[in-house]
Amino acid sequence: MLNHVKHPSAGTLRRPCSLIRKWLRPSSMVLMSLTMPLLAAGLLGHFIRGFGQVAIVIIGFGVLVFFHELGHFLAAKSFHIRCDVFSLGIGPRLCGWRKGRGFSFGAVPIGPPQVSLEGDSAKLAVAKPLGETDYRIAWLPFGGYVRMLGQDDLDPTKVSADPASFANKPIWQRMVVISCGVIMNLILAFIIFVIAFRIGVPFEPAIVGGVSYNSPAMKAGLKVGDQVIAINHHKPLGFLEFPDLKMASALDTPGKPVTLTYIPAAGGKPKSVRVVPKMSKSSGFLMFGISEPASLKVPNVSLRQRKTLAFTLPILKKVKPGSRIEAINGHPISSYGQLYQYLQNNSGAPVTLTMQSAAKKTYTARVTPTLLPRIGVNTLPSILGLRPPMEITGVMPNSGAAKAGLMPGDVIVRIGTILNPSWRQIHRVTMDNPGQTVNIEVDRGAKDITFSAKVGSVNGKGLLGISAAPAYSTNIIGDVANPHAAAGAYAGETFSAVAVLPVSAHETPSYVPIKNWLALYTFALAHPGTRLALRVSSAGKSVIIRNSGKLYTDLGKLRFALNLPLMPLTQLQKTGSFVTALSMGINHTIRWIVNTYLTLRGLGIGTVSPHQLHGVLGVAAVSYQLESQGIMYLIYFMGLISVNLAVINFLPLPILDGGLFVMLLIEKIRGRPLPLKVQAGIQIAGLILIGGVFLYVTVFNDLPLIFHH
Repeated sequence: MLNHVKHPSAGTLRRPCSLIRKWLRPSSMVLMSLTMPLLAAGLLGHFIRGFGQVAIVIIGFGVLVFFHELGHFLAAKSFHIRCDVFSLGIGPRLCGWRKGRGFSFGAVPIGPPQVSLEGDSAKLAVAKPLGETDYRIAWLPFGGYVRMLGQDDLDPTKVSADPASFANKPIWQRMVVISCGVIMNLILAFIIFVIAFRIGVPFEPAIVGGVSYNSPAMKAGLKVGDQVIAINHHKPLGFLEFPDLKMASALDTPGKPVTLTYIPAAGGKPKSVRVVPKMSKSSGFLMFGISEPASLKVPNVSLRQRKTLAFTLPILKKVKPGSRIEAINGHPISSYGQLYQYLQNNSGAPVTLTMQSAAKKTYTARVTPTLLPRIGVNTLPSILGLRPPMEITGVMPNSGAAKAGLMPGDVIVRIGTILNPSWRQIHRVTMDNPGQTVNIEVDRGAKDITFSAKVGSVNGKGLLGISAAPAYSTNIIGDVANPHAAAGAYAGETFSAVAVLPVSAHETPSYVPIKNWLALYTFALAHPGTRLALRVSSAGKSVIIRNSGKLYTDLGKLRFALNLPLMPLTQLQKTGSFVTALSMGINHTIRWIVNTYLTLRGLGIGTVSPHQLHGVLGVAAVSYQLESQGIMYLIYFMGLISVNLAVINFLPLPILDGGLFVMLLIEKIRGRPLPLKVQAGIQIAGLILIGGVFLYVTVFNDLPLIFHH
């Protein structure tokens, strides 16, 4: 969109939007101009941590807007349209250069030289001719604009009879000028992509890192470690990126299957499956139910972060930060998929990890896997209608729990008046009682001990200072989730053996000793559709449970895991061929043009939630976070924004370039332009509409994104 507004020094404009125009200079980046003050406030804390990162983000946005306005400017100059100002940034003039005047600071007159009268003759106020354009840098380095004679986005009534005026040029020339900003953004995106793929950009490959329970991917048979190589039989240059999987599902037509071609984790020939994406309540998108791939490398965190993480993840006390898993129980592994499958086949038995530290030294760590709910399962599933109690896994130093004497390994029997509480109940009791003393009864070495712990207070909410997890390493029953299925079993009892009941009543069941929940889970998983006898407590009574239906289904909601944080898996998308880089640049440019339009379509049909939209403020926050992934990824991301900017700017909405283009089409069809007052009304209505959308996106989507991270 073009900017052509009277200079502030010339006096207050008497138009409906004069106050807005005085400072913001409407442009193709009207929304950017409105958001940048908020951006500065929202990122103030980030300046303290990393001024360089914020500077890169701001410069990136400035480059995108500069090239957009440069497209308008070059087209206008080629058609001999007078351009009074080409500004990098918005707001008052800081400095600039104009032919005939040279370099100067502060506000200066624009337009043709002024005339002064001396006697009966007129003399020019300048001794030598001036260039028509003031090339300036404005005080606010956000965006930019071009001011052409006789063209004002917010005031179409501001016309000029000068032959060099925008309005006096043929319609086709004005269409070219309007379009060239968008075209320049697409060219810039293409150039960025080509450079990025020649140097190399890290992407997460389209490898299945996790499958949500009962998701379309699970029903289609996809497994952890499968690598998707094509979507709807289209295989891109390079490797398929995980974001492509997300976009393929999110922008799909509801109910329409997507064909995914993949190489199984176990190896073999490629296979194809048809997957129908399903709407996710949490994300607001259509999704396959596939999560990003993980690597085998432990994050290289600081000592302070390590202590914090080790409090909730005790396994980190045995593993050095920055280490990589090389083998499990002596079996070399090269992918997370192999690690995951080994754990599922190992029945929860302790494993020895062979690790290579950041210093390239090899060491081993003996760890015990645990059970975790499958992705997409929000509650703790039962095992044969029973659940384990909660076990303290970490105690924060100097906390109320530490001072009371609580220790890792204590099994929580009671907190306050709640027997065998869940983690949610433990959390609620402590949150609601800041500064109060809470009695906690624990099982420690087959002895019940009661402690009185003072709950701390953080921001008015209670903090006890413990982390806890299901006590799968014990044989204590914490909760009877299904009393009908597990009739005769009670919380607080223990189990010692399990057997499959024989078909004949004359046969004696053969009991298998089990020491903990992991062993019970493995046994139950191996005997679906059977009647099991669970020997409970020392009295030797047995509880008869039919391992079928929902009880067996609940077993499928659990998985063996190390509960070890691992870094995301990335690969370098790079080509040594310049020709291939050109092709990849074209492909990515076209792909993201299509994806942007499909996103708008998704908003229209309800498959994309408005809560997923972000303005400049949100995009800047995301850009800031992406800087940690490397400068090339951030540059690539700016290419995506350039494509998005081009598409959005050419939508047929007032104020935007697309809206101005439509007005020119109407003028061509009618043989004359719309009445000036009608044009002014349309532009003001468009500004109100876009401003309202922007305000909604900023308040409800962008600000929470910044201040919640």
